[in-house]
Formats: sequence, structure tokens, C-alpha cells
Amino acid sequence: MPLDSTLGSAGVQGIAYRFDSLHDLALVLESSADDQDIELPCREGVRDGEWLLVTFAIGDDATSVAGRVCDRGSGLRLAFEERDWQRLLRFARGEGTPSLLPPGQAHVPEAVCAPPGATALVVDPDPTVLCVVRALLEACGVITRTAEDADEALACIDREPFDLVVVEPVLSGTSGLELCKKLRADERFATTPVLVLSSQTTASDLHDALSAGADDFLVKPFRAPELRARALGLIHRARGLAMPASCRRC
Repeated sequence: MPLDSTLGSAGVQGIAYRFDSLHDLALVLESSADDQDIELPCREGVRDGEWLLVTFAIGDDATSVAGRVCDRGSGLRLAFEERDWQRLLRFARGEGTPSLLPPGQAHVPEAVCAPPGATALVVDPDPTVLCVVRALLEACGVITRTAEDADEALACIDREPFDLVVVEPVLSGTSGLELCKKLRADERFATTPVLVLSSQTTASDLHDALSAGADDFLVKPFRAPELRARALGLIHRARGLAMPASCRRC
């Protein structure tokens, strides 16, 4: 396989595949079209079911998507959702470099369900989670910003409105749930949808999140289609739009 791949540090789980040409990348993708996965040469530090931010680089051009580690029996591979696989194919065929275009100008397939100009803020202390969630939302046409703590998030929200805030409850300093309460107490953001993305799974955690004013709750690790459906559903509801049927199949 004509690639060089390296995992990031323990704090940032990402992998970069480097190719000499778009043609080489296209050959790799086309050889795995049935399963929509590729070989994962670096296996240390990753586990079955884990999400990674996957970057494909050819010279100065690059694109990134989220990939899930899968144990196929013969070894670990990286599997991709249908939408992301098609983005990779378009990139390999020279039909655009979505990750390098300015926000709002990237090519978005007609099947994408996000309303025009939809925006989201993702708040999480883990850079990997920020990268993966951002990649998943941007693949749906959502302009996405990120913040690592509540103070940074509040500064972002003061500068520009968002259609959705995705937040981890456990943050340094002010917690994600306290951030949610602050938004609800401010009439400017009282109706901004909040999706809590948490590694905590008890009924008490769900109750605490909803009591803080969250609109929805999703447990890590999450499935990409479910995150997309929840996020887009909240965005459409906030804008008073009907949720397209295709979104519910994401």
C-alpha cells in the first residue's frame, strides 16, 4: 500500500496517510470499495470501535474525515460512513478538497440535510473528540467551531450566534452543565439547542443534563449516524424547519 501512516500522541488520536498522487489514493479506495475500509498499519494504542481523525495528504493538499477502528478478524482496519467514503472518493478523483476550502464554500452534496448557513459550537477538553465531531458535522454542511473549556465557549458565543452547542459535561473550571445553565439564564441564548455528549451513562447523569437545560443527551462512544441525526434534528427544530426524511437515515 503506497502510504506512510503515523498515529498522533496519546492525547490526540489521529492518523495521517500520505500518498504520492491522487491516483495512488484512488487505487487504495477502489480496492476496498465493498467494505469501505482501509488497512490500519499502526495498531498500537488503538482499539476496536474507537474513532480516529483520519487525514489523507497528497503534497500540500489534504482532507480529513472520521474513521472507526474495526477488527475484521484478520487485523484492524479503518471503516468509514457512506457519506465520508464518498467525500474521499471525490477528493481522490480531483473533484475538490473540502477540508481546505473556507467555511461555507466547501462542496456539500445535495443529500446533506443541514439548512444553509447552519452553525455549531463543539465544547470538549479532548482534541480528538473536537476533531471527530467537527469532521462529522462539517460533512453534513454544518459550519463548526470548537472550544476546549466553558470560558472559551462563552467568548465564542458572545461573538457569534450558533444553531447548536455540543458540550461535554466534564470541563476544566466551569463544567459543561454549568455552561448550559448560563446559556439558559441569558435571554439571548435561552433557546439555543444544547446536545450533551457524555461518557457518563447513568440515569442520574441524564437527569442532571436535562435539568441543566440540555435538549438532548448522547453517550460516548457514539455512532456517527446517530450524532448527525441528533444534531441536525436540533438545528432544524430551532429553525422551525421540518426534518428531511433523508436525515433520519443518516
